[in-house]
Amino acid sequence: CELVRRPPASIPWLSPYCKPAIYLYPKEKTEVQVSIAPQGKLTLTIPYYSQQGWNATAYPDGKLDYQGDSYDYLYYEAEIPDSLIEKPQEGFVVAYPDLQTLFGNILPKLGLNEKESKQFSQYWLKALPSAPYYFVGIVSENNLNAIAPLTINPIPDNVIRVTLYFQALEEKRSVTAPVINPVKRNGFTVVEWGGIVKTDPQHPFSCLM
Repeated sequence: CELVRRPPASIPWLSPYCKPAIYLYPKEKTEVQVSIAPQGKLTLTIPYYSQQGWNATAYPDGKLDYQGDSYDYLYYEAEIPDSLIEKPQEGFVVAYPDLQTLFGNILPKLGLNEKESKQFSQYWLKALPSAPYYFVGIVSENNLNAIAPLTINPIPDNVIRVTLYFQALEEKRSVTAPVINPVKRNGFTVVEWGGIVKTDPQHPFSCLM
């Protein structure tokens, strides 16, 4: 796999701000190998992603050393065929200005710590286009593992993958809110946050970021 760079600006249906994040928290300094295999084209990976994946030195505080540079996390961007994405039926419908409050309420329950929740919120509040309302759903773990398998060696004690599905709405709708069972972190923990959003209704791909 060659280094994947940002797609040209002439592709309007991909957000220019895609930035999924994978955090690694081993109990001690550990050499970790991370592989991603999304069911679609990788359009951006940072840092460099080779055929062997990312081979990084991870520290308990989340710091990563990779080929002489330090990172807070690993990230990638991919085009996922719409036919493979299971849109959540349950979720939340909130006005655009209330997204930050929603994130603050649900992200800690889903397992993100304060730093991760803040980075998620800061990113998505900038990335999502303004709209009267947004439907926000939680992509199921089974669907996420199917469309974007993540392999880590050594095997973590727990993996927390939080991907939200965003859909801009012109009018408010009634939806059933999901039951969220709080997630606990222990041992070697891996956390990934991201989102799925479609920026062009006419294109058969959505951006996983």
